[in-house]
Amino acid sequence: MIAAALCNCSVGLITFSKNKDIISRACYGNENPQQLLDHPIVSYLLNTTAKLQVITDLKEYSFPNEKTVQNINLPYQFYAGFPLTSQEGEHFGILSVWNTTPLNLSEIQKNSFLALSSQIIELITAQNSLNQKLTINDHSAKLKFIERVLNDGNIGQWELDLTTLEFKLNHVSKRIMGYDRGEFIDLKFKTFLTIVYHDAVAESLDFLEKIRNNKIESYQHTIRIKHKKGYWSWTKIIAKVVKRNSKGDPLVLAGSMQDVHDFKTTELQLNTIIETINCVAFRHIFFKDGTQEIVHMTNGISRLLGLSAEEFNNDYKAGWKHVHKDDRENLTKILEKSITSLEEWQHEWRVIHSDGTIRWHSGIGKPVKNINGSVSVDTVIIDVTAAKNKEEQLNSLNNKLLQAQKIAKLGYWEFDLVNDTEYWSDRIYDIFGLEKGIVKENREFIKKMVYEDDMPEILRKSQAAIATNSEFFTENRIRKPDGTIIWVRQIGNFTKDKRGNPLKFEGTIQDITEYKLISLELEESIQRYNYVTKATSDAIWDLDFVKGTLFWGDNYKKLFGHPSQASAQDELIYWETNIHPDDRVRVTDSFNSSIEQGEYNWIQEYRFKNFDNTYSNVVDRAFIIRDEKGDAVRMVGAMKDVTESIKSIEEIKHSNDRFKMVSEVTNDAIWDWNLVHDTYYQGPGYQNLFGYDSEKGEVGFSFWSEKVHPEDLGEVLAVTDNLFKDKTQSYFKTEYRFLRKDGTYAYVVNKGSVLRNDDGEVIRMFGAMHDVTESKMYEASLKQLNQDLEKQAVELSRYNQELEQFAYVVSHDLQEPLRMISSFLMLLEKKYTTVLDEEGKKYIYFAVDGAKRMRQIILDLLDLSKVGRTNEIVEAIDLNLIIAEIKNRFNQEIKDKEAQIHVSKMPVIKSYKVLLEQLFQNLIGNALKYHKEGVNPIIKIDYTEELTHHKFSFSDNGIGIESQYFDKIFVIFQRLHGRNQYNGTGIGLALVKKIIDFVEGEIWVESEIGKGTTFIFTIKKV
Repeated sequence: MIAAALCNCSVGLITFSKNKDIISRACYGNENPQQLLDHPIVSYLLNTTAKLQVITDLKEYSFPNEKTVQNINLPYQFYAGFPLTSQEGEHFGILSVWNTTPLNLSEIQKNSFLALSSQIIELITAQNSLNQKLTINDHSAKLKFIERVLNDGNIGQWELDLTTLEFKLNHVSKRIMGYDRGEFIDLKFKTFLTIVYHDAVAESLDFLEKIRNNKIESYQHTIRIKHKKGYWSWTKIIAKVVKRNSKGDPLVLAGSMQDVHDFKTTELQLNTIIETINCVAFRHIFFKDGTQEIVHMTNGISRLLGLSAEEFNNDYKAGWKHVHKDDRENLTKILEKSITSLEEWQHEWRVIHSDGTIRWHSGIGKPVKNINGSVSVDTVIIDVTAAKNKEEQLNSLNNKLLQAQKIAKLGYWEFDLVNDTEYWSDRIYDIFGLEKGIVKENREFIKKMVYEDDMPEILRKSQAAIATNSEFFTENRIRKPDGTIIWVRQIGNFTKDKRGNPLKFEGTIQDITEYKLISLELEESIQRYNYVTKATSDAIWDLDFVKGTLFWGDNYKKLFGHPSQASAQDELIYWETNIHPDDRVRVTDSFNSSIEQGEYNWIQEYRFKNFDNTYSNVVDRAFIIRDEKGDAVRMVGAMKDVTESIKSIEEIKHSNDRFKMVSEVTNDAIWDWNLVHDTYYQGPGYQNLFGYDSEKGEVGFSFWSEKVHPEDLGEVLAVTDNLFKDKTQSYFKTEYRFLRKDGTYAYVVNKGSVLRNDDGEVIRMFGAMHDVTESKMYEASLKQLNQDLEKQAVELSRYNQELEQFAYVVSHDLQEPLRMISSFLMLLEKKYTTVLDEEGKKYIYFAVDGAKRMRQIILDLLDLSKVGRTNEIVEAIDLNLIIAEIKNRFNQEIKDKEAQIHVSKMPVIKSYKVLLEQLFQNLIGNALKYHKEGVNPIIKIDYTEELTHHKFSFSDNGIGIESQYFDKIFVIFQRLHGRNQYNGTGIGLALVKKIIDFVEGEIWVESEIGKGTTFIFTIKKV
C-alpha cells in the first residue's frame, strides 16, 4: 500500500517466485491478484531480475515474441518493479507497482521506492535468520552457533569495572568502533563519553548513576558512537549488573554492543517515506481481556485526523470518534473478523477531520497472533479523499454524458478490427429501433438497413479516412425495421499501429431526422421569403435570435439611402445611431414588452435619420415567432428601425449568458461590483476556491477586505484608492494572500477593469480572482532545487580534485619506491653474484619481477582512472593508421608467434585518439596473448557502419572463453588464468569496457572453448 501511494499508482504487489512459479504475497488495489499474475506479460515482467525496471507506457514497450499490451487486453499501462534478493544473491521475489494510465516517476520517488525495497529485504532476511536459529538443539552447537551469530551479526561484548570505571572490550566491540583485534584501547568511562554523540551523554551518565545507586539493574538504549574513521555510527547498548559485593553493591556491569547503523538508517529512510505521503502507520494490539493498545504511531495521524500521535496513544478511542457514524459499525465488524480469522483486512471509510471536513481513508492491516494470546495488527491508513472526489466527479460526468446523449439522440460505437469485436451503446439500438444484441447476431441485417443509394458514399469516405488519416463524416439514411426512414450523422476516427494498419474504428451516430426535414422546409421558406422582399416596397428584415443573424431587404437602401455594412453587428450599430434620441428609449421599451409579454405582433412609429441627415417618420411592423415554450426564436417584418434596438437587447442577453457560463466553467472566482446600487455578484468559482457561500451573505467589499492578509491589505487598498482617483485608469491587477474558509491562505492574482460614468467616476467594477498557490509553491521548490544543484556541483568539483590528487600520487609517489626496490635488488645481484647460490638468485628474480608487475598494475590503474577525465579533444582519426602503428609495436611478438592479422577497410571517425589507441592495443594484445599452444594466431578485424554507431569486431582462433565468464572478464582484476600461464594485471578488458562506456557504445563477447573468441563493440558517431 505504501509503495502504491508513494508512486501514485493504483496497485501495489509483492510476489515470491519459486521454480518459475509466481505467488502473490501481498497485494493492494486488486481483489484478484492471481488473475493479474496469469497474464503472460505480467509473468514475464515478474521473472525479470533487472535492478530497477520502470516502463512508463506498456503499450509502447517491445516484449518478446511480439506480445503487446493491446492484444492481451492488459488493464494496466504503467509498471515499476525491483527484485528482492538475498545476501547470497538469490532472487526470491519482486516489489512492483501498476497503474491504469502512463506515469513518469521522479528521482525522489525512485529513491524512496528503492529504500522501501531494501527495508522489505531486510525484514524477510531477518525472519529467515531467526527461523534458522530456532532449529539448533545441541547445547555445544548452540554455544558455537551463538558465538558465530554474535560475530557475524556484529554484536560485541564488554565489561565495565564500576570501581575503576575501566572498560574491557572483546574483538567484535573493537571492530564495531573501528579498531583491529590486537589494537590496544585505553578506554575509561570518561573517555567513552567523549566518543558518544552529545544527545546521549546525559542519558548514559543517568543510567550509570542509577546502576551504582541500585535503582536499576539493567538498561538498554540506541546511541551514536564516533567511529575511529570519524563518522557517527548507530550502536545498540545492552547492560546488566553481573557481579556484586557482599553488601549487594554492584561491582561489574556487562553487556553487548551491536552495530545497527544500517538498520537505523533504513528505519529513518522508511519514516521519511511514510512522512512524505499522506498516511499513518502503527501497530494495533488486541489483548485477550478486551483491552487495546496503539504503538509505533507515525506523525501522519496529525494530517489524517488533526490529532497528535501522543493524543492518539493516550486514548485510542479518540480515533474512533472521528470515524463517520454511518461507517463505524461496518469497520468494527471487518476488524473483528480479521482478528478472529487472522486474515488480512482492507477497507475504505469516511472520517470527520478535526477541521470539520469529511474525508475518505483507505486502510490495510495484517494480523499476527502473539505468544501471550494477543493479536497485533500492523496497519497503514492513507488519505484517499482526492481519489474519491475524482471518482465522484467522473461518475457525475458519465451520468451527464449519458443524459446528454439521450437528449441529443446520440449514440457511441466502437469496432475492434484486431479481435473482430464491437460495442454499441444503448442509444444506437433506440435510434435503429432494434433489440439489444442483434448486432452481434446478424451484422448483414444491419448493413441492409443502410439506404442503398447512400452505401457507395459511405464506403468511399471510410476508405478516404483510412488513407489520409482524417476524420470520417457522413450523413445518410437508415430504413428501420418498421419501414420508416430516418437521417443519421456519423462521425468517427481510425486508430492505427506504427505500420499504419487500422486497429480500431470508433465514433458517434446521431438521429438528425428533424434537422434534415427542417432544413428542407427552410430551403423552400427562404425561396418564398426572397420573392416577398422583391414584391414589397417596405424594408424587409429577418432577425434570428438563435443564430444571432440579421438580414435586410434591398429596399432598406432605397428608402433611407443607407449602404449595407460589413457585418450584422455593424448594421445594428449603424441603425441604432440613426434613431432620434427622444424616441430611442420608447422604441426599445416597446420591443422588450412585446417579446416578454408573449405578444406575436409589434408595431412602432418613430423618427429615423436618413443618409442625408434628415429624419423620416417611419412605421415598423413585425411578427414574432416563438417555440413550444413560448420563447421568441425569430422576428420577421417590414421595418425601418426596431432591428437595432432588438439587436442591442439581444446582445445584452447574450452577454449576460456568456458571463454566467464563463462564471460556471472557469476555475477563477469571477466577481461584479455595482457601486451605484452596492450589489455584489460572485461566480461559482468563489465558493469552489475559497469555500465562501455568496447566498449566505459572505460577499461584499467589507467581507473581502477582512479576508485579505493584514500584511497585504495596505498595498491592495492603495491600488484600489488610486484607481478611484486617477480617472485615466481602467485596468487593475493586484497580488495578495486571501483567507480561505478552512483557515488557510491562498495566493491570488486579482485582475479586472472598471466602468465610469460621463464624469469619470467609477460606477462598476469587474474582475476575476485566480488562485496561484500551486505556482507559488512550485516557484519555492524550484528555488530550493537550484540551491541543491549548486551544492552538488561544488561537491562534484571537490571529488574531481581529490581524484586528480590520487592520480598524481599513483603516477609519481607510488612508483618511486618500486623503482628503488628494483634498482637495489639488481645492484645486490650484480655485486654478490659470486656469493649467492641459485636459490638466492631466484628469490631476487621473483622480487624484481613482482616489483615490475606492481608498477604495471599502477600504470594500468592510472590509465583506467584517466578514462572520462581526458582533456583530449575530439578529432578525425584514421583507424587504418592507428592499427598499423599498434601492429608495429607488436612486430616482434607477431614474428615470434608467426601471427596473421587481417584488417578490413577501416573508417575515419571522430573520437579521442589516445583512448582508441588504448582500446585497439588491448584487444590486439589479448588476441596475441591467449593463443592456443602450437597454433599460429589468426586475428581478423572487421567494420560495419550503422545508423548512429560504428560497429567493430575482433576475432581470433585462440583458447576461447566459457560463457559463464562473459561478464566477469570485464571486471577489474578478474583473471581466468594464473600468471604462470599468461602474464597480465587483470585490468586490460576493464579498461576496454570503461573506454567503450565513455564513447557511448556497447561491447559484448562471443566465444567457444578451443575455437576462438570474438569481441564486438560499437562507438557512437559524433
